[in-house]
Amino acid sequence: MKIFAVYARIKLVNEPKWLENIIKSVNFEYELHITFKQSCFIKVNQIDKVKKIANDFLKTLKFPKHKIEVIFDKIYPDSNYECVMIEVKDNPTLMDLQKKIVNTFKKYSDYRKPETEKYERNFHPHLSISLDLDNETYQKEIAKIPVNFQITGEIKEIVLVIVKENTPEEAKDPKNLTIYNL
Repeated sequence: MKIFAVYARIKLVNEPKWLENIIKSVNFEYELHITFKQSCFIKVNQIDKVKKIANDFLKTLKFPKHKIEVIFDKIYPDSNYECVMIEVKDNPTLMDLQKKIVNTFKKYSDYRKPETEKYERNFHPHLSISLDLDNETYQKEIAKIPVNFQITGEIKEIVLVIVKENTPEEAKDPKNLTIYNL
């Protein structure tokens, strides 16, 4: 079995010091991204089909200036108090793209974690900047975020990742990534 997902790489235009401090403090090892298609299990013999579906769809995308601009401006609350997330300001282009990507991969629904299907259906584009924190650490890190903030980012690449295990090392390994430029 393998795991695949589709996400957008985020390049921050104005990364604030507090964000950098949180990422370092919690040792967040994943690249900054917004997940469109949540991680699903596939069989090894499905890899080529998933890549073809991604290629056929993603190569057709056309965006002005070959990018999508996003603004992060509020904390996205985590009811489990284990993941610090900041949400994208209302962005119809991003919402539409996510729906199209999910529809493109609708055949693949063996989610790695059952709750991620809910995240996919109720899409709230956000950056996760920590994972699996205890409540005390979550509260400490969330307190570092100012009440009013605005972070600008750009999406210039959509990534299809196919890994054996969901680890930062595998998620960053270039041989596991197929990158599509907007």
